[in-house]
Amino acid sequence: MEPECTEPNWKTILTHEAGHAVAALALHAEVADIKLRSSVPRGPASRASYSLPDVESGYAPNPRPPIERVIVYAAGAKAEEVLLGTTNSNGFGSDLRKIERVRDRLMRDADVGHLRSLGLPSESLRTAIANVPQAKANLAAVELEIGSNYPRTREILSRHRNAVELIAKAALERLQEVELVDEIILLPANQVQSLWDECQRVLQE
Repeated sequence: MEPECTEPNWKTILTHEAGHAVAALALHAEVADIKLRSSVPRGPASRASYSLPDVESGYAPNPRPPIERVIVYAAGAKAEEVLLGTTNSNGFGSDLRKIERVRDRLMRDADVGHLRSLGLPSESLRTAIANVPQAKANLAAVELEIGSNYPRTREILSRHRNAVELIAKAALERLQEVELVDEIILLPANQVQSLWDECQRVLQE
Protein backbone atom coordinates (compact mmCIF):
# COMPACT_ATOMS: atom_id res chain seq x y z
CA MET A 1 0.00 0.00 0.00
CA GLU A 2 1.46 3.35 -0.99
CA PRO A 3 1.89 5.96 1.77
CA GLU A 4 -0.70 8.72 1.71
CA CYS A 5 0.60 12.03 0.37
CA THR A 6 -0.28 15.02 2.47
CA GLU A 7 -0.21 18.70 1.62
CA PRO A 8 2.88 20.43 3.01
CA ASN A 9 2.43 22.79 5.94
CA TRP A 10 3.04 25.93 3.93
CA LYS A 11 2.80 28.31 6.87
CA THR A 12 5.70 26.49 8.51
CA ILE A 13 7.69 26.17 5.29
CA LEU A 14 7.32 29.83 4.34
CA THR A 15 7.98 31.03 7.89
CA HIS A 16 11.23 29.05 7.63
CA GLU A 17 12.22 30.75 4.37
CA ALA A 18 11.16 34.17 5.64
CA GLY A 19 13.41 33.61 8.65
CA HIS A 20 16.41 33.17 6.37
CA ALA A 21 15.50 36.34 4.49
CA VAL A 22 14.97 38.47 7.59
CA ALA A 23 18.24 37.37 9.18
CA ALA A 24 20.08 38.24 5.96
CA LEU A 25 18.41 41.66 5.83
CA ALA A 26 19.07 42.35 9.52
CA LEU A 27 22.76 41.61 8.94
CA HIS A 28 22.85 43.75 5.78
CA ALA A 29 23.57 40.77 3.56
CA GLU A 30 22.44 40.70 -0.06
CA VAL A 31 18.80 39.66 -0.26
CA ALA A 32 17.64 36.82 -2.52
CA ASP A 33 14.41 35.50 -4.06
CA ILE A 34 12.10 33.12 -2.20
CA LYS A 35 11.45 30.33 -4.70
CA LEU A 36 9.21 27.30 -5.10
CA ARG A 37 10.62 24.17 -6.70
CA SER A 38 8.08 21.52 -7.65
CA SER A 39 7.04 19.00 -10.26
CA VAL A 40 3.43 19.43 -9.09
CA PRO A 41 2.52 22.97 -7.98
CA ARG A 42 1.75 23.07 -4.26
CA GLY A 43 1.81 19.26 -4.15
CA PRO A 44 3.66 16.96 -1.72
CA ALA A 45 6.87 17.15 -3.76
CA SER A 46 6.95 20.95 -3.57
CA ARG A 47 9.49 22.81 -1.49
CA ALA A 48 10.32 26.43 -1.01
CA SER A 49 13.88 27.69 -0.87
CA TYR A 50 15.89 30.75 -0.01
CA SER A 51 19.49 30.64 -1.16
CA LEU A 52 22.07 33.19 -0.18
CA PRO A 53 23.90 34.60 -3.21
CA ASP A 54 27.29 33.60 -1.83
CA VAL A 55 30.05 31.05 -2.33
CA GLU A 56 29.58 27.87 -0.31
CA SER A 57 32.19 25.49 -1.63
CA GLY A 58 35.86 25.24 -2.46
CA TYR A 59 38.40 27.82 -1.39
CA ALA A 60 36.85 30.86 -3.05
CA PRO A 61 36.69 33.79 -0.58
CA ASN A 62 33.29 34.63 0.88
CA PRO A 63 32.59 38.29 1.64
CA ARG A 64 30.24 37.56 4.55
CA PRO A 65 31.72 36.95 8.03
CA PRO A 66 31.37 33.27 8.97
CA ILE A 67 29.20 34.00 12.02
CA GLU A 68 26.75 35.93 9.84
CA ARG A 69 26.45 33.06 7.38
CA VAL A 70 25.79 30.66 10.26
CA ILE A 71 23.09 32.96 11.64
CA VAL A 72 21.35 33.22 8.26
CA TYR A 73 21.54 29.45 7.70
CA ALA A 74 20.13 28.74 11.19
CA ALA A 75 17.43 31.39 10.95
CA GLY A 76 14.95 29.19 9.07
CA ALA A 77 14.60 26.58 11.80
CA LYS A 78 14.83 29.20 14.54
CA ALA A 79 12.04 31.24 12.91
CA GLU A 80 9.82 28.16 13.16
CA GLU A 81 10.79 27.83 16.80
CA VAL A 82 10.40 31.50 17.77
CA LEU A 83 7.20 32.24 15.84
CA LEU A 84 5.41 28.88 15.67
CA GLY A 85 6.79 26.90 18.61
CA THR A 86 8.18 24.20 16.30
CA THR A 87 11.08 22.45 18.05
CA ASN A 88 12.06 19.90 15.39
CA SER A 89 12.27 21.60 12.00
CA ASN A 90 12.04 19.27 9.02
CA GLY A 91 13.93 21.81 6.94
CA PHE A 92 16.99 22.16 9.16
CA GLY A 93 18.97 19.28 7.66
CA SER A 94 20.28 21.06 4.58
CA ASP A 95 20.86 24.27 6.57
CA LEU A 96 22.81 22.32 9.17
CA ARG A 97 25.06 20.87 6.46
CA LYS A 98 25.87 24.41 5.31
CA ILE A 99 26.67 25.41 8.90
CA GLU A 100 28.95 22.39 9.23
CA ARG A 101 30.79 23.38 6.03
CA VAL A 102 31.43 26.84 7.47
CA ARG A 103 32.73 25.37 10.72
CA ASP A 104 34.85 22.73 8.97
CA ARG A 105 36.46 25.37 6.76
CA LEU A 106 37.29 27.50 9.80
CA MET A 107 38.78 24.50 11.58
CA ARG A 108 41.07 23.90 8.60
CA ASP A 109 42.01 27.57 8.34
CA ALA A 110 42.85 27.67 12.05
CA ASP A 111 45.10 24.58 11.87
CA VAL A 112 48.69 25.50 11.03
CA GLY A 113 49.59 21.85 10.55
CA HIS A 114 46.85 21.46 7.97
CA LEU A 115 47.95 24.61 6.17
CA ARG A 116 51.54 23.37 5.98
CA SER A 117 50.36 20.05 4.55
CA LEU A 118 48.69 21.74 1.58
CA GLY A 119 51.95 22.40 -0.22
CA LEU A 120 51.12 26.05 -0.76
CA PRO A 121 53.69 28.43 -2.29
CA SER A 122 55.72 30.12 0.45
CA GLU A 123 54.01 33.51 0.12
CA SER A 124 50.54 31.95 0.20
CA LEU A 125 51.50 29.87 3.22
CA ARG A 126 52.77 32.94 5.08
CA THR A 127 49.48 34.71 4.36
CA ALA A 128 47.44 31.72 5.48
CA ILE A 129 49.40 31.39 8.73
CA ALA A 130 49.07 35.13 9.38
CA ASN A 131 45.30 34.68 9.11
CA VAL A 132 45.19 31.86 11.67
CA PRO A 133 44.38 34.13 14.67
CA GLN A 134 41.37 35.58 12.82
CA ALA A 135 40.24 32.10 11.79
CA LYS A 136 40.44 31.00 15.44
CA ALA A 137 38.40 34.03 16.54
CA ASN A 138 35.80 33.33 13.84
CA LEU A 139 35.68 29.67 14.84
CA ALA A 140 35.16 30.60 18.50
CA ALA A 141 32.23 32.87 17.58
CA VAL A 142 30.65 30.15 15.43
CA GLU A 143 31.15 27.46 18.07
CA LEU A 144 29.58 29.71 20.72
CA GLU A 145 26.51 30.38 18.56
CA ILE A 146 26.04 26.69 17.75
CA GLY A 147 26.80 25.43 21.26
CA SER A 148 24.42 27.92 22.91
CA ASN A 149 21.48 27.02 20.62
CA TYR A 150 21.85 30.07 18.37
CA PRO A 151 21.10 32.94 20.78
CA ARG A 152 22.06 35.70 18.33
CA THR A 153 19.88 34.12 15.65
CA ARG A 154 16.92 33.88 18.00
CA GLU A 155 17.37 37.47 19.17
CA ILE A 156 17.31 38.79 15.58
CA LEU A 157 14.16 36.83 14.81
CA SER A 158 12.43 37.91 18.01
CA ARG A 159 13.26 41.56 17.31
CA HIS A 160 12.06 41.32 13.70
CA ARG A 161 9.22 38.83 14.07
CA ASN A 162 6.78 41.23 12.36
CA ALA A 163 8.96 41.20 9.25
CA VAL A 164 9.11 37.39 9.27
CA GLU A 165 5.32 37.21 9.55
CA LEU A 166 4.77 39.80 6.81
CA ILE A 167 7.14 38.14 4.33
CA ALA A 168 5.75 34.66 5.06
CA LYS A 169 2.18 35.96 4.62
CA ALA A 170 3.02 37.60 1.29
CA ALA A 171 4.67 34.37 0.06
CA LEU A 172 1.66 32.32 1.16
CA GLU A 173 -0.72 34.67 -0.68
CA ARG A 174 1.41 34.40 -3.81
CA LEU A 175 1.40 30.61 -3.48
CA GLN A 176 -2.38 30.55 -3.93
CA GLU A 177 -1.90 32.02 -7.43
CA VAL A 178 0.74 29.54 -8.57
CA GLU A 179 -0.08 27.43 -11.61
CA LEU A 180 3.35 26.82 -13.13
CA VAL A 181 5.54 23.77 -12.63
CA ASP A 182 9.29 23.42 -12.09
CA GLU A 183 10.74 26.52 -10.40
CA ILE A 184 8.95 29.77 -9.80
CA ILE A 185 9.74 32.86 -7.77
CA LEU A 186 7.19 33.32 -4.99
CA LEU A 187 8.69 36.61 -3.85
CA PRO A 188 11.42 38.36 -5.86
CA ALA A 189 14.29 39.86 -3.92
CA ASN A 190 13.08 43.43 -4.47
CA GLN A 191 9.68 42.59 -2.96
CA VAL A 192 11.32 40.89 0.03
CA GLN A 193 13.39 44.06 0.47
CA SER A 194 10.28 46.28 0.20
CA LEU A 195 8.42 44.29 2.87
CA TRP A 196 11.44 44.54 5.14
CA ASP A 197 11.66 48.30 4.56
CA GLU A 198 7.95 48.65 5.38
CA CYS A 199 8.49 46.96 8.76
CA GLN A 200 11.51 49.14 9.50
CA ARG A 201 9.51 52.31 8.83
CA VAL A 202 6.83 51.14 11.28
CA LEU A 203 9.47 50.47 13.94
CA GLN A 204 10.88 53.97 13.51
CA GLU A 205 7.51 55.75 13.85
